[in-house]
Amino acid sequence: AVVFLYPGDDEGSDAQLDALLNEMPRPSAVAVVTTYPTNPEVRPWGRRVLSRGFVVLVHAMTGTRLRYYNGITGYPTALIRSIPITTDSFAYQMQALVRLIRAGTPVLEVPVTISPRVAGRSHALRLRNVWGVGGALWAVRAR
Repeated sequence: AVVFLYPGDDEGSDAQLDALLNEMPRPSAVAVVTTYPTNPEVRPWGRRVLSRGFVVLVHAMTGTRLRYYNGITGYPTALIRSIPITTDSFAYQMQALVRLIRAGTPVLEVPVTISPRVAGRSHALRLRNVWGVGGALWAVRAR
């Protein structure tokens, strides 16, 4: 069984999910499949800067090197249950990926095209969320 963690920002699409499903692990291949956007220019400038800064910060603090840490990701159910996810912030996906990568889990990155947000505003910069992301980063910081 596979669990998909899907960001709730309305940038996902059926095509992204199809791309992910087409790359899901086969025996002795990768264990985790995650997506990264190939067209970040559909996002507002501030969101692009925030996303890129987050990736750079995760690289610096954890030593991991993914292109993106907040895309749609498929995990074998037993694998995702084997690690603690201690945040309910926007960084839940990063925390799971970093912990699994450090445990030696192979991760395949799949390029996808994201859709622009059609309604609403991001809540990423609310104090509660910034605090939660900081706590999640601290929990997986470089050792």
